[in-house]
Amino acid sequence: GHVAQVLPRFDWRVNWDRGEIVVHAQDRPVKTLLWQAANPKTRDFRLETIGSTWTSTEQTLDTDGRLTVR
Repeated sequence: GHVAQVLPRFDWRVNWDRGEIVVHAQDRPVKTLLWQAANPKTRDFRLETIGSTWTSTEQTLDTDGRLTVR
Protein backbone atom coordinates (compact mmCIF):
# COMPACT_ATOMS: atom_id res chain seq x y z
CA GLY A 1 0.00 0.00 0.00
CA HIS A 2 0.85 3.66 -0.06
CA VAL A 3 2.69 5.11 2.93
CA ALA A 4 2.05 8.82 3.49
CA GLN A 5 5.12 10.90 4.19
CA VAL A 6 5.04 14.05 6.27
CA LEU A 7 6.81 16.94 4.57
CA PRO A 8 9.29 18.94 6.66
CA ARG A 9 8.17 22.34 7.92
CA PHE A 10 10.47 25.23 7.08
CA ASP A 11 10.44 28.87 6.05
CA TRP A 12 12.94 31.04 4.22
CA ARG A 13 13.64 34.66 3.41
CA VAL A 14 15.96 36.60 1.15
CA ASN A 15 18.14 39.31 2.66
CA TRP A 16 18.88 41.41 -0.43
CA ASP A 17 21.15 43.85 1.45
CA ARG A 18 23.47 41.05 2.59
CA GLY A 19 23.05 38.86 -0.50
CA GLU A 20 21.92 35.82 1.43
CA ILE A 21 19.08 33.36 1.83
CA VAL A 22 18.18 32.33 5.37
CA VAL A 23 16.31 29.05 5.94
CA HIS A 24 14.77 28.00 9.25
CA ALA A 25 13.69 24.37 9.68
CA GLN A 26 11.06 23.66 12.32
CA ASP A 27 11.64 19.93 11.74
CA ARG A 28 15.26 18.78 11.74
CA PRO A 29 15.98 17.28 8.31
CA VAL A 30 17.98 14.09 7.78
CA LYS A 31 20.07 15.92 5.17
CA THR A 32 20.18 19.46 3.77
CA LEU A 33 21.44 20.01 0.22
CA LEU A 34 22.23 23.27 -1.57
CA TRP A 35 21.62 22.83 -5.31
CA GLN A 36 23.45 25.17 -7.71
CA ALA A 37 23.77 25.64 -11.47
CA ALA A 38 25.33 28.29 -13.70
CA ASN A 39 24.09 29.44 -17.09
CA PRO A 40 26.00 32.49 -18.38
CA LYS A 41 23.86 32.70 -21.55
CA THR A 42 20.36 33.03 -20.07
CA ARG A 43 18.43 32.83 -16.81
CA ASP A 44 16.85 29.52 -17.87
CA PHE A 45 17.99 26.77 -15.52
CA ARG A 46 15.81 23.91 -16.74
CA LEU A 47 17.59 20.60 -17.21
CA GLU A 48 16.60 20.43 -20.89
CA THR A 49 18.14 23.89 -21.45
CA ILE A 50 21.49 23.67 -19.64
CA GLY A 51 21.97 19.92 -19.32
CA SER A 52 23.14 18.18 -16.18
CA THR A 53 25.12 21.07 -14.71
CA TRP A 54 23.23 21.09 -11.40
CA THR A 55 25.43 20.13 -8.43
CA SER A 56 24.57 19.63 -4.77
CA THR A 57 26.59 20.44 -1.66
CA GLU A 58 25.59 19.16 1.76
CA GLN A 59 24.91 21.96 4.27
CA THR A 60 24.79 21.95 8.07
CA LEU A 61 22.06 23.67 10.06
CA ASP A 62 23.04 25.49 13.24
CA THR A 63 21.65 24.37 16.61
CA ASP A 64 18.55 26.56 16.11
CA GLY A 65 17.74 24.87 12.79
CA ARG A 66 18.96 27.80 10.69
CA LEU A 67 21.03 27.85 7.54
CA THR A 68 22.41 30.97 5.86
CA VAL A 69 23.64 30.74 2.25
CA ARG A 70 25.46 33.51 0.38
